[in-house]
Amino acid sequence: MLNNKRDILTDIFDNLNDIIWSISWPDLKVKFVSRAVEDIIGYSAAEFMADPLLFQQVTHPEDRFINDQILEKLKKDGYAERELRLISKDGSVKWVHDKAKLFYDRKGKPVRLEGVMRDITERKKAEEKLRYNRQRYETIFKSAPIGILIEDAAGKIIEVNQVLCEMTDFRKEELEGANVLDKFVLQEYKELARENMRRIISGEDLEFDIETPKKNGEIIYKYLKETNIVLPDGKKGIISMHLDITDRKVMEKELKEKNILLNSILESIQDGICVLNPDLTIRYTNAKMDEWYQQGLSLKDKKCFNGFYSKETSCEDCPVIKSLETKKMESVVKKLPDWHELDYIEIFSYPIFEEEGEEITGIVEFVRDITEQKEQEREIKYLLYRDALTDLYNRRFFEEEMKRLDTKRQLPISLIMADVNGLKIINDSYGHDTGDQLLIKAAEILKSAVREEDILARQGGDEFAILLPNTSKEEVLKVLDRIKAEIAAAEQVEIPLSIALGQATKTEAAEELTEVLKKADNRMYQNKLSVSRSSKSKIVQGLLNILEAKSSETKEHAVRMTKMAFDFGECLGLSNSELNRLSLLATLHDIGKTNINQNILNKPGRLNKKEWEIMKNHSEQGYKIASSSEEFALVADDIFAHHEHWDGSGYPRGLAGEDISYLARIITIIDAFDVMTHDRPYSKAVMPKTALKEIESCAGSQFDPELAAEFIKMF
Repeated sequence: MLNNKRDILTDIFDNLNDIIWSISWPDLKVKFVSRAVEDIIGYSAAEFMADPLLFQQVTHPEDRFINDQILEKLKKDGYAERELRLISKDGSVKWVHDKAKLFYDRKGKPVRLEGVMRDITERKKAEEKLRYNRQRYETIFKSAPIGILIEDAAGKIIEVNQVLCEMTDFRKEELEGANVLDKFVLQEYKELARENMRRIISGEDLEFDIETPKKNGEIIYKYLKETNIVLPDGKKGIISMHLDITDRKVMEKELKEKNILLNSILESIQDGICVLNPDLTIRYTNAKMDEWYQQGLSLKDKKCFNGFYSKETSCEDCPVIKSLETKKMESVVKKLPDWHELDYIEIFSYPIFEEEGEEITGIVEFVRDITEQKEQEREIKYLLYRDALTDLYNRRFFEEEMKRLDTKRQLPISLIMADVNGLKIINDSYGHDTGDQLLIKAAEILKSAVREEDILARQGGDEFAILLPNTSKEEVLKVLDRIKAEIAAAEQVEIPLSIALGQATKTEAAEELTEVLKKADNRMYQNKLSVSRSSKSKIVQGLLNILEAKSSETKEHAVRMTKMAFDFGECLGLSNSELNRLSLLATLHDIGKTNINQNILNKPGRLNKKEWEIMKNHSEQGYKIASSSEEFALVADDIFAHHEHWDGSGYPRGLAGEDISYLARIITIIDAFDVMTHDRPYSKAVMPKTALKEIESCAGSQFDPELAAEFIKMF
């Protein structure tokens, strides 16, 4: 009957979408895992039960530290949960949420660990998409150079941007929650405003000029463009864009009221000003306009297009002709011929009306040199599509080019994904400036290996992508060979450059280019897994060399420490794996001193407070460096704790007693003994007996008393 119940439970577990698992404790052997594991990760339950290390292997390298944290929490609390990434059998990355609980026998001894694991990949994608959309909306809302207001159907103001506040002198808290009719609509326009709100909610888009009050009652003119939107609560609302056109309106009003040319003002203005007759012949120009017209041109009986364009007919988009037709201000931006000293101009044309009549007697034309503005616009557009660090194209441009070039005419299209290995450990150890220089070097290598027509972009962080139109699989492999050759040549520098590469080629029009990109990315990731450990090891070795160069005693100190650690570890009965880990700790325990100035490392006297704070930071820095490499991560916590004291008076976290890792307690004693028995810039060596007495006197305060006794006994 028990077997029957077990079979029923197994059937239930195997039909759940979540993974149900059970692991023995403390040997962590898989005793049961439900069938859903194969659907989610691709590996069968039998594979997990046959290989206890499989789960660690499929854990994403950047998340493996979570496994160690969870084990510590389970030991402490008996329950833990986590979110982490797993690499499925097909190479895809899956996000999972895992809950685990320890079960105990009647004597209170933990005997097994059971849990439920759920696939949350889609939720993570949705969260990331939501975050991106919200960030994009906030950027547009806050960065737009015009005032923006969002209101509900009744006119209640929901949100305004800072530009609108500056335009009206209101503070955000004065506007948000108030009604737009009370704040921005004059009494004579309120009925019209209510009707406009009704029309907009009904689906019309409106744009118009209107008078509106500021906070102090001052009247300004705005150009409004309004449309309806769906608010977060699902109801319709209104978004309106406000542009202050007070200056333009005042100018129009003054031009209608006055038909007197104020020569003293006009001659001092740096815009070109010209008064034209209705037949476009020139009546008046100011000094700036004379300067811009062709040199030597007699203005008598000439028309405006003779001067700027050497044409005999008017321009198709002439704002003067439009002003004559519409009896309103008209404007246009024009590109001038190459021979002209100006590049771009903006023209505003204002009609001059007969006094107390509607007949146009002329046109006032304002001409503004906007060449610098256009150059700035071009520069902004350039920056919009460029990565500031490497000057390569950015992800946004790359994605647009993928859409543009994804045509049959461009087949075959190849893609290369590249990822700089070990960037995190370089940033943590050498600093972000050095990491940036490595990215710049990687960009230079990639750029030198591709053609001018290829699209090379920095995707963000340590990733690059290359789009190669009309490039076959054979040709893209040659490009990879060129990149690898350049990388090999660059490996002779102090910090080795290592780049993981992957490629894929689209040959059929029906194939999705985004899927081809994923293939290249997967291959790059597989390549990264195979070379990343080696590159990080080289970086760490380089750090050790730097440390040795700063302090010549460091290498001998590490060698003695390693020998003593092995001897002491054998006396303590450590296993081979623990001995190896202790030896690695002895080698790397001071690696965090890499970035400390050698004047501090070799200072003969007592360190001042600032220098001591810098020196104390080497434990945490060493932890970061070791954590960045899978190969050395197993001693990262021990490095972090190797200056903690048994009584809690150490640093950096003030741990005490058995909260300090066992190997860290061992290495603390060995380190202290070696430092005391060998000359240092700040102290002379003492005899071993003296050092052992000091260790004995500090047992129970600085050192683990039992380990201190064993160490003294060994000698």
